[in-house]
Amino acid sequence: MSNVNKNKWDESYDRNENHTLYPKEEVVKFLNRFVRKKLGDNKFIDILMTDREKLRGLDCGCGIGRMTMLLNEFNIDSYGVDISKVAIQKAKELFPVLSNKFAKIDGKVIPFKDSYFDISICESVIDSMNYNVAKKIIRELERVTDKLTFISFISGDDSEHYRE
Repeated sequence: MSNVNKNKWDESYDRNENHTLYPKEEVVKFLNRFVRKKLGDNKFIDILMTDREKLRGLDCGCGIGRMTMLLNEFNIDSYGVDISKVAIQKAKELFPVLSNKFAKIDGKVIPFKDSYFDISICESVIDSMNYNVAKKIIRELERVTDKLTFISFISGDDSEHYRE
């Protein structure tokens, strides 16, 4: 997406403005209620059923990887993608066990085949885009996700990071 100002996001991550390590409580609730209920360390009750041996999840707009790691803690095969190369590098450093699961994307296409993921999380990402870009990303999430998608918004205008 040539209209995405990736440099502003890289600069933001360089300044540690988006450096939050704790997962959002709403995402934890989503996972517990609709995906797999965590009962203890590596003890779960599966709620979402799949034909795969292990659930597969995407953290779209992963930033430094906090939700990607949360998916991993729920024993979900987790992947994180972001447009910021700085964010992806920090994610790999913070969570080396997942370093091969993080990827920088161009912002146009999520580089996975149709229905590759059982679930996707897009936490506080869509609200940073203008409407036309957001529609494209939502369509991409729909394409790569087979079962459930969690999307959240934070109020405010951060549209200077994106251009149509």
